[in-house]
Parts: sequence; C-alpha cells; structure tokens
Amino acid sequence: MTARGRSAASSRAGDSGGSVARLGPPGLSIRLLGPVEVLVDGRPLAVDTRKAVALLAYLAITAQPASRDRLAALLWPESSDPDGRSALRRTLSVLNAAVGPQRLTIDRQRVELVDSDVTIDLRVFRERLHDARRHGHSPDQACASCIAVLEQAQLLDRGEFMAGFSLRDSDSWDEWHRGEAEAVDRERSAALERLTRALAAAGRWDGAVRVARRWLEVDPLHEPAHRILIEAHGRAGELAAAIGQYRACSRILAAELGVRPLPETTATYEAVRDGVIAPEPASPSLTEPAPPSSTEAPPAGTLAPPETAVIANPGRLPIVGRDPELARLAAVVASLKSTVIVVIGEAGIGKTRLIDALAEDVLAAGGSVLSARAWSGEQGLAFGPIVGLLRSALGRTDAQQWLARLDPTTRWVITRLTGVRLEGSAGFPDGPGLVSADGPSDRLRVLEGIADALNGSGAMAGASLVRVDDLQWADASTLEALAYLGRRLEDRRPDGRRLILALNWRPEDIGATEAHLRTIEHMPGSVVIRPARLDRSAIDELVREAGAHHLAAAAVDLLAAESEGLPLYLVEALAVGDQPSGAMPPGIRAILEQRLAAVGEVAGQMLAAAAIVGRSFDPDLVRRASGRSEEETVTGLEELVRRNLIREAPIEPGRQPYDFAHSRVRDLAYERISLARRRLLHGRVADAIRTTGEPSDELARTSLLAEHERAAGRLGAAAEAYVRTAELARAVQANAEALAAFEAAQSLGHPDTLGLEEAIGAMRTRLGDYPGALAAFETAAAIAPPDRLAAIERRLGWIQFRRGDLAAAESHLAAALAALDPDASPSRRSEIQADRSVVAHRAGDKAAAPALARMALDMIDPAVDPGAAAVAHRLLGLVAHAEGALDLARAELSQSLILAGQANDLDAAIAAEHALSRVELAGDDPEAALGHARNALAGTARSGDRHVEAAVENTMADVLHALGREAESREHQRRAVSLFAAVGGAAASLEAEIWKLVEW
Repeated sequence: MTARGRSAASSRAGDSGGSVARLGPPGLSIRLLGPVEVLVDGRPLAVDTRKAVALLAYLAITAQPASRDRLAALLWPESSDPDGRSALRRTLSVLNAAVGPQRLTIDRQRVELVDSDVTIDLRVFRERLHDARRHGHSPDQACASCIAVLEQAQLLDRGEFMAGFSLRDSDSWDEWHRGEAEAVDRERSAALERLTRALAAAGRWDGAVRVARRWLEVDPLHEPAHRILIEAHGRAGELAAAIGQYRACSRILAAELGVRPLPETTATYEAVRDGVIAPEPASPSLTEPAPPSSTEAPPAGTLAPPETAVIANPGRLPIVGRDPELARLAAVVASLKSTVIVVIGEAGIGKTRLIDALAEDVLAAGGSVLSARAWSGEQGLAFGPIVGLLRSALGRTDAQQWLARLDPTTRWVITRLTGVRLEGSAGFPDGPGLVSADGPSDRLRVLEGIADALNGSGAMAGASLVRVDDLQWADASTLEALAYLGRRLEDRRPDGRRLILALNWRPEDIGATEAHLRTIEHMPGSVVIRPARLDRSAIDELVREAGAHHLAAAAVDLLAAESEGLPLYLVEALAVGDQPSGAMPPGIRAILEQRLAAVGEVAGQMLAAAAIVGRSFDPDLVRRASGRSEEETVTGLEELVRRNLIREAPIEPGRQPYDFAHSRVRDLAYERISLARRRLLHGRVADAIRTTGEPSDELARTSLLAEHERAAGRLGAAAEAYVRTAELARAVQANAEALAAFEAAQSLGHPDTLGLEEAIGAMRTRLGDYPGALAAFETAAAIAPPDRLAAIERRLGWIQFRRGDLAAAESHLAAALAALDPDASPSRRSEIQADRSVVAHRAGDKAAAPALARMALDMIDPAVDPGAAAVAHRLLGLVAHAEGALDLARAELSQSLILAGQANDLDAAIAAEHALSRVELAGDDPEAALGHARNALAGTARSGDRHVEAAVENTMADVLHALGREAESREHQRRAVSLFAAVGGAAASLEAEIWKLVEW
C-alpha cells in the first residue's frame, strides 16, 4: 500500500473506532474491491498488458489451478487455439517475472497462484463477514465484536469489484467479470445491512446513517435500507433528513419500479413524523457474544428467535458424518479410470452435497464439470436432462474447442436435441452400416452422438465430471442414453482425459423407470453409495459448525429426535430457528412453510410463477407469468436468492436461469397456489412459450407447452401440443415418451381418433406390448374407412405373427388383401403376399412359402418398389437356408440387404443382416456371422424394437459361443432373456411363441 493509502486507511480506522488488516509489504497484495491495485513487495505491479492483471485476478478469485485451455479461451476467445496458447505463454512469462519467484506455479497443463504470502482484500473481506455471521445472535443485536469486524470489512470495501476494469476484445472474460461483480455486490450489500442493523441496535445512529447511505449506493432499490435510514435519522433527531429520505425512497421506487413504498416503510416515516420514533439521548450498552463453552443458553427445547436464522447460508455448511463416502469419492478422482458413481438415498439425505464435494475435487484437480437435473412432472420430456448437459457445454467458454473435437454426426445430434445450429451439422451424413442414415429416426447414432459429445466435453487433461441429479424423475430416453454412455466410458486416454459420470436418485419416488435405474446401478465397475442418516455425534458436529453454540443440550436432543438424523431437516431447522412458543417444528414441511411465509408480496408472486414453470427458469418467463414489471421481477428474484429459496444456475450464454434450492420448496410453493390462480398462471406460461419460442429445441418446447395448456384447462390446444410432442419424440425413437404423449392427446379428446389409435398401436408394438397394440389396432379397424382398413389388418397380422399365433396372422393378412381396393397399387398387394410368405415359412409350409414370395416378386418392379422386393428375397433366402442351400440363401439375403438399403427400410435391413448371420453360422464361418450380428444389433438400438432386439441378442450369444467367447456369450444371453421376458404384456410368460422368434 502507498503512503497515501496507509494514511487514508488509518484515518478511516480512527473515525470508526476500529482497525483494518493492512494490505501491503511484504508479499503480494491484490486489491479488487474498487479500482484494481496490485503491489509486489510494496511496489505497483509492472506489466505492459491488462490481460496479465485480468489473469492474476482470475487466479486470485477462483483460488484453484486453471487449465491453460481455460485461460486461453477466457482471455483470447476470438483467437485460434494455437494463437490463443501463444498469447497465453507470453502473458504468463510477463506476469511470472512481475510478481516475483515462486508465486505462480506454471506447468504444461495448468497455472496456479501460490498464496503463501499473498493477501487478497476480497478474501479478507469475506473472512470478516464470516466471523460476524458465526456469532450466535441476531444481526439486529448490538455486539461490539461484530461491529468491529464488520467495520474492518467496510474499510476494505473501496467500491465495486474491479471497478472500471474491462478487456476490449474478450467478451468471455467480461462475462465472467460481470458475474463475479454481481456476486460481490450481494456480499457487500449483506455486510452493509448487517453493520447498519448492528449499529442501530447499539444506538449509534450517526454511524448507522453513514453505513446505510453506503448500503443504498450499492443497492439503491433496497427498500429496507431506506426504511432503516429513515428511522436512523429520526433517532438522531434529524426530522428534515428523515422526511427527505422518505420522499427520495418514494421517487426512486416510482421511477424505477412503478410502485409505492411498502406499508412498513410508510409506517416508519409516519412514526418519525409524528414523534413516535423520537431522538434517543444515549446508546444502550453493547453485548458480547457468549463463548462456545458458555453455560448460558436459552430455555430447553428452544432455538433462536423466529426472525433469526442461526446460520446465514445453510448451503455452505461443511459435510459431516460422511467420511467413508467422501473417501470413496476422493479415490475415484485420484484413480486413472473413467467411472460411474451412483448415489441413492431418500430426499434430504445429502446426495447432492456429496456430488457437490466430488465436483469441487474435480475442479481443484484442474478438471471440468457439466451439471443437469431431472424435474418432477417432466418424465414425458424426452432427453430433457441430456439437453441440459449439452446446453451447459455449449455455454462454456471452451465450447468451440470442444465442438472442434467432435465429428459431424455428433454435432448433428447436438443440433437435433438442443435446437442450436452448429457449423458442419446441416445434414446428417451417410455412413457405413445397414442403410443410409435416415435422419431423426437414427436412434443408435443419437445415443452414440450423446455419448461422444459428453465423453469429449471435459478438460484436455485429468478428470471431467458429468452429473445428473434426481434421476427418479428422468425420462426413459435420458436413462437409456446415460446407460449407453456408462457402458462406453473409456479408461484414461493417452491425452490424460477421463470421464466420471455421477448420478443420484431417490428410491421412494421411482416409477415406471425402475428397470432403467437398476440397469445403471448394477453396471459393472460402478461405485454405488447409499448414505445413511446422521448419528448423534454427527448431529452435534453439525450444530457446532453452524455456530449454534447457544443451544442447550435439551434443544439439541429435541432437534436430533425430530430430525431422526435427516440432514435436510437439520440444516433447515438451524437456518430458520424456532417458533415463538418454543416448540420445534413438527417436520420439514413446517420449516419450509415458515420460510415461505416470510417472503414479501412481490417475491411471493415470483415464487408462485416459478413453481408453475416447474423447472429451472429464466427471469423473462417468470415475469411474463407473474404479470410484474421487469424491475419488480428482478427485485423479487433477488429476495428469493437472498432467502436461499432459489439459486442462480446459468446454463446458457447471455441468460441467467434459476432453479429451486430444493425440490420440496417448489412442491410446497405450488401447493399454496389456489386452483383458479394455477390455471391463470399455467395459461400465461403457455402463452409465453409460444411468444418467445423458448426453449429453442422444439421437443422440449412442445412438451412443456402441452403440460401447461392442459393445466390451464385449454384442452384442445393441449391435445394438439401433445400430438406434436409425440411426433417429435417418435422422430428420435423416444418410443415410451411418444406413446405417453399420444395417449395424453387421446384422453383430451383430440379429433383424429383413428390416427391416434394407429400411432398408439405402432408405439406399443415397438415396446413389445402386444396386447395393448392389438387393442389399439382392433379399435382402429372398427372405425377405419375402407381405404385405410387394409393397412390396419396387415399390422394386426404382423403382431399375431410375432406372438406365434400363425392362424390369426394368416386370417388378418387375408382380410388385408380382401380389403384392398381393386385399383390398389401392385406394391401394396406384393407387401401383403410377402408377409403371408413369412407366416407360411414359420408354419413350416415348404410349398406355400416360396410360392407366395415369388408371387410377391412377380407383382412388382424391384427398382420401383425395393421395400417389398427386399421382403420377398429375404423369404426366399430363409427357405433356401431351411433346405440347406447355403449359397443360394446367402445370395438371396444379400440381395434383400441391398434392396433394404435402397428403400431406406431399417427393419428389413435388420432382418436381412440377422438372417445372414445365421446362414454364416450354419456354414461354419462364425467371424462372418459376428459381423452381420453386430450390424443387426446396432440396427435394433436404432429402431427400439424390443422383440427383434431380443432375437438378435440370442443369435449374438450363439455366435460368440461358436467363437469360444463364453463370458461375452453369457452376457448377450442374459440380455436376450431379459428382453424376451419384457415382451408381450402382462401375459408374456404364457406366450411361449414369443421366445421362439428366430427368423422373420
């Protein structure tokens, strides 16, 4: 610090009666509150570039190693990778020389500030504020120690974070700087509020006036600051100043927010004006906080007064009673392997906190973190959390480097799911395999694209973490994608990168997705953690860490008994305090109701609107739903953040989304809304979604629109939105979600009854629910006009074939032929005859099967109708195989595969590849058989047809057995059994023919 700076600091300390920890020689002094000032052993930092200062500030604030790639992207976002790294090398060289030896640790991958002799004013400021918060009393109580440390903090506060500092050519750094500045301003405001209230409680009204004015400089729209200042002027005998302050408050609220002062503010002003609040002749004595070992305590069974939070921020308490779990997580970070971590436990047990600790370890080791969560009521939103992860990755400063590592197919998948158009993703490229890629229906490539994108999303060295919370509410497609990713995690690659996939869920809330979650839980090599409730020693430790030293032993006993060791209950109880009567809240619901009851009118409207949205939300959507102005929305959300009911969770560039601090907060806030108002707000949200076009990915948007339209009572619009949702889900082979949306549209009375029955039947067929599919198609047949009946009868015949009821299958196919119009195209007759040939082959009719297949071929020109020709040639190949003519079988099936590709018919291609695999196996060429089986299996992953997948898995097991790969064979056999058991509906165990599907 300069001589002038020391003099000024000393003068201010004398004025306040306090002292401040001086920042200056010896060592490195970094002052970021106000204009940036860096002193190296008492002398100003000598560098020739502002980016060196920006880099030093970033390292000082983050207090952890930073990767070179991260720094280059942050400071030179517009430069190419080589140019950015080159510029970073030059800047690091300049900065390292300027700060002196051994103050920066620089290697080929990371950069770190060594803080052994570094003093950072913001860090000291936060320590002083923390010291005050740890005292066991209300902020409104007079305490000499608190006032002293808070005044020390204020001497450090020279203004906004890095005031006046910016980089002209780095939007990324400026965006980071803005976010930090907003967070620091909230801390400055909190410190000023606490000091103002403490000085007022001590009767030091002159000091309270001075600090309250600074508080209003930081946050001029904070009405409680105006109110305290009005009272402080009144207590100091300054009636004119009190009146002037009230009028100033009225002007700024009217100009900025279009509202009047709150009734409490007006009442304070009137009390000063009327002499009810009169000047005080003397100050009351200050109280000292009791030391931790004090025997003085409130009466047994009580906490702090109701307006007092025992802890200022319950989310920042340390984790207690979890040493074994933390050790297992630390071992994962220290290992060299990619790993799946699963944390399973009841609501409030601390699952999220454990993964938070894991994330902190990953970041401290130079890694990166992507986060998403599933939300209650959004199981119908296909790939919802996956979209959240991908958007989070797109919003990072290193997004371009990440995208550059991905192939065009993966970029196409990202575009398809997020709605963000990426360079090089305009078309879905063709590639080797069964058929040319057929765009959105290519399910396997969607899964592979998700896995490749997330596998490649991490830091260039070390571990990267992908976390998804609350999977009990996830959609089936998300769980399938996560399982696919988990099975394909790569061990540490030559470049040092590896992925940790961390997932959690509540077992008590699992619904239809239980099988998917069990698959993830039992994945080979996964680390499964099941946290237990806290024992008494851990509860005592948590109480100590919360600074609740004033609690009597009986009060802690009662807290332990009521909470039953549930961490959420404990934290919330310590955050809220007790009821005036001294009775402990009966449960978490009561605790949260206390916190919600304290919310102001505007913030309460924001909370209700956010609860209606029902997911992470952005300010604009909440503003539109609540009907409040932009300024009122900001004020309300700030109060909710300050009360720790919601939290900021940015996931997209240029936006600041929020989510609830805990799902139970959202549940209770929603319950408190009347039914009539719920309808109104749901309608407003639906209108806002239509107006804004957000979310940008159409599947997410239409799914949310449908839910809100339904909740608003606008059933026609909801039905249309559900149909569009189903179509989009079907396009990415999210079959379960598509089925649910089609059925929702049906239940709401969508007019296309026939189309919905056909769509529901098709989805149930894919999912292996044959009784449900038959019921849907039979209903469709009953209401279908003549020109659509033949197609429905053909569908019914195919389902009966799969069930093994060949007589019923032939009957429906004959009915399909009879229902055709005499002028129907030859291709339609050929398709039905080809299906009849398949049924005849399975029935063992060696004469009819080839005859029907040749009849089907004779009806068409393969060049005009390759799909029908593919089925006929496949059947001729199956007949030849049955007769032992393997060369002829191979030729017919190869031709079928070619025609399937020309027709872009995935199902026909799978069937041909599968049949070729069995022919090659019969010909003692298991290696060739393995190639075809792999292609067929890849196709089933794209189609989502469970029954066909079961048959192909069974063949794969036979092929691997022939190759002597017994362990792999048993694994595929296990999958086949599991899939066969899931096909056919509730009576599947009675339908033995389902298990006999070998050729088709």
